[in-house]
Amino acid sequence: MTMALQVIGEIIYVIGWLWLVINGLGKSIPFGIVAFCFSPVALIHGLMHWANLKVPTLMMVIGVVLYLIASALRQ
Repeated sequence: MTMALQVIGEIIYVIGWLWLVINGLGKSIPFGIVAFCFSPVALIHGLMHWANLKVPTLMMVIGVVLYLIASALRQ
């Protein structure tokens, strides 16, 4: 159960992260590369452009929360 929750959290996180990276690449190639290498940059970008990027930003946050809950339940 907890392993499945972790995997679901990871999948949701990665989908949101890739969505933000692709959006960042649309803004500028260097920014997209930085967002690809450092996921907190993608999250900050999502927060700065909240009106347009609510869904992928929330996906990243929900993915992390699910992963942390599953990790806590595992112990």
